[in-house]
Amino acid sequence: MKNKYQLSLKENLFLAKKTLVSQIYHMSKFENCNTTLLQTEHILNYRPDASVSLNDVETILNLRNGLRFVLNHIQDKLTFDFIKKINFLVAQNDSLDPGEIRHGQVGVSLYNGERYVPPIPKEEDVIQKIAAILENNQYSETYRGLVFMLEMMKDQVFWDGNKRTAMLAANTYFIQQGLGIIEISENYFDEFNLMLAAFYQDQSKREILLQFLYENCIQGIDY
Repeated sequence: MKNKYQLSLKENLFLAKKTLVSQIYHMSKFENCNTTLLQTEHILNYRPDASVSLNDVETILNLRNGLRFVLNHIQDKLTFDFIKKINFLVAQNDSLDPGEIRHGQVGVSLYNGERYVPPIPKEEDVIQKIAAILENNQYSETYRGLVFMLEMMKDQVFWDGNKRTAMLAANTYFIQQGLGIIEISENYFDEFNLMLAAFYQDQSKREILLQFLYENCIQGIDY
């Protein structure tokens, strides 16, 4: 898997800012937000539609805060502490303990209707796993970034907001490396979630999902 894009930091930041509304709109679907793209834009411009629920408004504003944090600290090293800060912002109103590693058992309802119970994570293991993935020079940076995102989602490191946190953290890496932006549009959302559910249940399904993301869910600047 080769890098699809080789952008400068300036170019990738420009792309991230230009697609900010659509990124937030699509990530909000992980929390079943019922807002339209236009309603999302209005919320971000402090003009929320009266028909939009308070929960949806909070989810969108928290995602904005998370993405702002990423863009404002894009020169910082992507550490687990950095990822904790992302989770603190995006899961502010959802999590039992936002920004802190999960220390109890949870069950995750999958898109295919089944249930997934991940093991309780240990911080030292999480830190080692992140380093092992992102520092593995046998693979392209794009491959590493996508693997990092999927493994973070599957491990359910935090009490809540794991998909949103994993995607923002992966996009931090993508922007820093000039790889473009990961964005799962509505056209691919159902298929992605079904494939993600299959991956949660069977590690061998990861490569199929990686290829799907590579082909359909990476944006860049084409010259």
